[in-house]
Amino acid sequence: MGNKIKFGIHSNPLPDKEGRETYHVRHETDLALNLDYIVDQVRRYNEAEASHVKTVVDVLRKHIVETLTDNHNVHIDGLGNFYLKLGFRKRTDENGLEVKPHFTDPSKITGNDIVVETINFTPDEEFLKLLLKKNYHYVNATGRGKVGHSAKVNKEQIIAGLDQYFLNHDHILRGQMQSLFGITRYMAEKWLDELCSQAPPYLRVGKIANTLVYYPV
Repeated sequence: MGNKIKFGIHSNPLPDKEGRETYHVRHETDLALNLDYIVDQVRRYNEAEASHVKTVVDVLRKHIVETLTDNHNVHIDGLGNFYLKLGFRKRTDENGLEVKPHFTDPSKITGNDIVVETINFTPDEEFLKLLLKKNYHYVNATGRGKVGHSAKVNKEQIIAGLDQYFLNHDHILRGQMQSLFGITRYMAEKWLDELCSQAPPYLRVGKIANTLVYYPV
């Protein structure tokens, strides 16, 4: 296990009160490890059958979703608490541009205005201790004084990563694309558009509510 955590420095979208550019740091990750890798590691170091681990993970995922949508939070001792994050359904104006919902009268808010945004997770203290018990050395992956952008990945790496990802998933969202390759929102959208429009297309795009969903062709 490594003890060097890579970080990058990135510009904030808005300046401060004096109009100066400010910055934030972000964890600079490599490609996301998929379920097959995790299962292999569990089997290798704990002598568990890979099929058993996959079954447990699959049942756990389904049970968490079913329990959350039945209006219960899910707490797994030693791991943490899973809970739903709700928000307002996205809207568009007369020009088709996305606008942020704005309510001044709570009586006007109905179930038709609500959407599930994501599943949030709060780790248990003992789970956090596994992370925080070491003295990590932090390495600037963008270089001192430089501002980071997207990770540098080429089309071959993108397709190889997606091929691996789709072994265990039937679709991908823009945010998942960002996390998978450590790239910005702009670059994730750029790659997704290119993979849909190339000949022959690698992806096709659909829509669930106001969310674009990308499927392998």
